[in-house]
Amino acid sequence: MIYVNEKEISYKPNMTLGEALAAAGEEVDGMTLLLLDGKVMSFAQHAFEEIEDGAKIKVLRVVSGG
Repeated sequence: MIYVNEKEISYKPNMTLGEALAAAGEEVDGMTLLLLDGKVMSFAQHAFEEIEDGAKIKVLRVVSGG
């Protein structure tokens, strides 16, 4: 089991961060901060970064304006 913003997602061997986000229904772009087990992940790497069972992923939207 993995967790995306505390939502439980079934883990599959060799699962990537991108696959986990898709399974959770999360869409990300360059204005999204991704944390994998508390470590900041690069948006460019998210599609390829393999995760382990029990991983905790946080998706934070960067908001700007004036």
